[in-house]
Amino acid sequence: MSAPLPRPKPISIRELARMYVENAKKVLEKAQELAESSRVSTVNLYKLCSAVRIAGEIIELGEEGVIKELLKLSNEFGGCVACAWSRPFSVDEDPSLAVSLAARKCVLGEAQDRCRNFKRLEL
Repeated sequence: MSAPLPRPKPISIRELARMYVENAKKVLEKAQELAESSRVSTVNLYKLCSAVRIAGEIIELGEEGVIKELLKLSNEFGGCVACAWSRPFSVDEDPSLAVSLAARKCVLGEAQDRCRNFKRLEL
C-alpha cells in the first residue's frame, strides 16, 4: 500500500504571483509552439490569443505589479480569489485561465460555496 499524498500547504501572495509570472512565460512558449504547427483549431487559437495578450501584461507588470493586482482582486472578490489554498490553473488545462488573476482552483478540492478551509492570502 502506498503512503498517502502529503497535504498541500497554503501559499503567500508572493508565491502566487510567481506562479502567474511562470504561467505567463509558459503561455508565450506554448503560443510559439502552436504558431509553428498546424494543429490548432480556431477556438483554441482565439483562446490562446487572449491568453497571450494577458500573459504579456503579466510579464510587463512583473512580480511586484502582479502582487498589487492580486491584492486588489482579493479585497474586491474574497472567496477563492483571496484564499491561500487556491492556485492558478495550469497552462495545459486552459491557457486563458492559467493567466487570469481572478480564476483559481482549490488544492483541497473545496467548492467555493461550501468551503470550510478558507485561509486569507498573506504577503
